[in-house]
Amino acid sequence: KLNHFHSHSHRVGVFLVWTEETTQAPLRLPEPFTNARTTQNRPRTARLTYDWTISASALNQFFAGATRFLETGESRAANQGWPDRIGLAGVNRGPGNAFPVVTFNDGYEPWGASTAGRSVGGQTDNTVQLADHLSLLRGRHAFKLGADVRWMQTNGEEWLWNQGRFSFSSFTTALPTTQGRT
Repeated sequence: KLNHFHSHSHRVGVFLVWTEETTQAPLRLPEPFTNARTTQNRPRTARLTYDWTISASALNQFFAGATRFLETGESRAANQGWPDRIGLAGVNRGPGNAFPVVTFNDGYEPWGASTAGRSVGGQTDNTVQLADHLSLLRGRHAFKLGADVRWMQTNGEEWLWNQGRFSFSSFTTALPTTQGRT
């Protein structure tokens, strides 16, 4: 962050944030059965402010800013050719391929690339903002008028359930009164 006081009535500020973060979920099951993901977040923010003190009772504030938030994630078992290795047909075998999702109704840990259905994917959120406000003091009253315009955009690429999904239930073979013994 940088502030520059050009004179007692003019101030310019610049604010920049460039961050990169990678998180890796712990393996609760060994690969390829894990649903752990590696996620990367790369937020970028730039802001410019200009404050003009017109008089003791009037202040003009101008603001321009842009934010770009990029998040990508990948299953720890993605892009390893699991459909070909286990002979699974009818699912994605190209980029974004993963071990199929296998769920059980008995409370066992799900197997596979992701219980949310995403093996590989990402999303980018963009925001651009322009604002100009005039603040006035008149006697015991304070007035503020101006405009605030924001443009927001979201772009995403999510490969949902392209690796196949299989659900297993004991309800079809269990006796309702003695589920623990069947």
